[in-house]
Amino acid sequence: MNDYKVSNKIDICMSLLIAYFLILSISFSYLNLGSEIENYIMVTLVMIVALASYYLSRTFVLVIILIIDFVYTSYNFLISVVSDVKIGEGVFFWIVIIPVTALVVSFLSEEIKNLENNYTKIISYNEKYIKVDISTGLRNISAFMEEMPVYINLYKRYNVHVSLILVRIKHGNRLAKIVGKEYFNKVLVKCSEELSDSLRFEDRKYILDDDTFAFIIISDKDGTSIVKNRLKRSIGELSIGKEELYNDLNIEVQVGSYTINETIEDSMEFIERAEKELEYDV
Repeated sequence: MNDYKVSNKIDICMSLLIAYFLILSISFSYLNLGSEIENYIMVTLVMIVALASYYLSRTFVLVIILIIDFVYTSYNFLISVVSDVKIGEGVFFWIVIIPVTALVVSFLSEEIKNLENNYTKIISYNEKYIKVDISTGLRNISAFMEEMPVYINLYKRYNVHVSLILVRIKHGNRLAKIVGKEYFNKVLVKCSEELSDSLRFEDRKYILDDDTFAFIIISDKDGTSIVKNRLKRSIGELSIGKEELYNDLNIEVQVGSYTINETIEDSMEFIERAEKELEYDV
């Protein structure tokens, strides 16, 4: 809701800014300000003020505007007194235009920065609290690190056999470069579906990075070996796609597993043991 309000404010500011510069152009022509070089200098100054207002803080810009208006007014007043010349309408025009320009642009800048900050907060929130990978629907590494200690404690307290299976797509990074990131994401989705279908509903399924899946199953070492073979078979016949360019490219995976024992102290050690087993599967 707040983002919607900020977006509306930005739309209003942009509309006001466009209308404002339209009025500025019409007024410049109507007051016949184009006949004096001084007014062209002031137009340039207005553009500089607008640029400064966008990047600098509002307080600092207002101080600059006060100085500019004071110097410009004092200069014209001095010329009027010394030369006995009436102060023209253009002087009052610029005295008003400069601060109005700064206020409109600085307000727009502030709302855009608020929108950027909100976006950054949302991204940070998603990375911290969202536990599901959008593409595959599997739990991500944050969920894995959060839930893994539960299974370790389950073994330590109740002696329940817990195994961790890692499945890594061979040459995943190279494959992504060949077929493109977008197409490789489709491959990941297909792999996740095939692997998930080969497991039980109660088995925990994760995607740790762009080419590695992790599965926590309640099973001893022998049962885990059977599951590993089943996972390999499910991916064995999976090809990249029907496109002629990719006909000769097939998905190959490495599968490694480790069944928890008394030597495992924490989640990282459990992962490291499973990764070592993964390296042996060539």
